[in-house]
Amino acid sequence: MSKNAKIFTSKPPLLLTGTIVPQSQSKLKVIDPNLRARQYKKTIELWCNSHLFSQIIFCENSGYPGNSLINGQVVDDFLKNGGSVDYLTFLPANMNDIQTYGKGLGEIGIIQHALKHSEVLKNALVIVKCTGRLYVKNASKILRKTPSSENFAINANLSMRLCNCDTRFFVSSPTFLKTYLFPLIKDLDDSKGKYIEKVMVLAILRAAADGKTWTVPDCAPWYSGQSGSTGSIYGFPWKENVSTFIKKFLLKW
Repeated sequence: MSKNAKIFTSKPPLLLTGTIVPQSQSKLKVIDPNLRARQYKKTIELWCNSHLFSQIIFCENSGYPGNSLINGQVVDDFLKNGGSVDYLTFLPANMNDIQTYGKGLGEIGIIQHALKHSEVLKNALVIVKCTGRLYVKNASKILRKTPSSENFAINANLSMRLCNCDTRFFVSSPTFLKTYLFPLIKDLDDSKGKYIEKVMVLAILRAAADGKTWTVPDCAPWYSGQSGSTGSIYGFPWKENVSTFIKKFLLKW
């Protein structure tokens, strides 16, 4: 499903991932599909108004009909100004595995589906991925200072000890995802502590070992929205920004 107007090619596309009707609710605080749909719609509109992207793809894995998410004055104005909004929905064949091994498996499955079925993403050299119910207030600063080259793999916020990677928002080449992240999908198992945040670190280190470029953002993403897992509302990332400053300083040496 898509709404298309004139497409700009000067900006990377934005991929938003989501699950409107969660099958497994045991580890979620926000479970009401109607509330989740409203939050996703609001986020899509915030990104439309950001003027950072001209191509937005929302992909979710519960088979939810999403006409209401991409209708409205904000999206219509975005289209009139030359943007495009695509809505992709599907039901994964491995739903039982997702319930067994955790949401990280579902998240990577959404990214895989989007890269396979979105014509915009198929032709993109770099994509920006964000969890669908979150808006990043300082995204422009992060994107403005994200380097790009033929060897570019990913710009993502890693922990100081390189144990975890913030997978809610990152800039990546599709080649990195296909070559380094997707093959590690078999390693995901939340019950054993093998979260997507840890598997992403392994993918980045393997890419670096092959001479690919990975960078950390100049500042930690400042999220706006509600965590589906904890129900908490995001605030300014004071602690994360101090950590990011130290990492940027150390990486210069």
